[in-house]
Amino acid sequence: MKIKVLGINGSARRRGNTSIMINEALQGASELKDVETEYIALAEHKILGGCLACYICHKEPSLEKLCRGYKEPDDVNMIVRKMLEAEAWIIGTPVYFGGMTAQLKALIDRTHPVQPCGRAFRNKVCGVVTMAVERAGGAEATMDDIRHWLGNMDAIYIGSGPARPTPACGSFWGAQGVQGWPNYIPTTKPEARSAVKQDIIGMQAARNLGRRVVDLAKAVKAGYASLGEGETYWGYGPVIEIHGGKYDKYQEK
Repeated sequence: MKIKVLGINGSARRRGNTSIMINEALQGASELKDVETEYIALAEHKILGGCLACYICHKEPSLEKLCRGYKEPDDVNMIVRKMLEAEAWIIGTPVYFGGMTAQLKALIDRTHPVQPCGRAFRNKVCGVVTMAVERAGGAEATMDDIRHWLGNMDAIYIGSGPARPTPACGSFWGAQGVQGWPNYIPTTKPEARSAVKQDIIGMQAARNLGRRVVDLAKAVKAGYASLGEGETYWGYGPVIEIHGGKYDKYQEK
């Protein structure tokens, strides 16, 4: 069963600790059979801003056109198309004041056009990676914020698993990296940008998260492939959206 895992780095930096963590997760994913991985850093792409609430995407739903709120083109639709093509994602962000970066939030808000197209992110499997200066420095709040979006999109949030490896897993809700371990390395020092490599807990959790994402993504894809017509209600991938309280498919004639 072949799947694709897309890594999305929401950091304002092209290269740094968040990048290291995401690629560690992708490495764990690629160690399993029939897995293709791809990595995107939002810092390397043009993102004009967040959702403008123009609702063009609701008036004229289209997975081909996606977001049309900005007169000037940017790279958001290209990234969303890659998200649609992949069965699974590893999404990473440093923690800024207890939450995700503005870059990642802009991308998330611009995925709005996927909703009126039958929530086309349905059953995508996602693991989340965070980077902070402390283990309890806002990582879980950031993960929770991303989880809310995934739930709204009917995607599947997955943690790093129930295993409790030595010395620890760091978090049950994803891979939490810290800037140096056991001691924090100040951001002003050059080595701070790769300090997560010292964090054996975070790095181990990232690799395990990548494997867990693959496990579930393959199981979901294979499971739906094995089901016959009428065996499932929601299905795999987009379904017909509700309009006027009824499904179009079952509108009275």
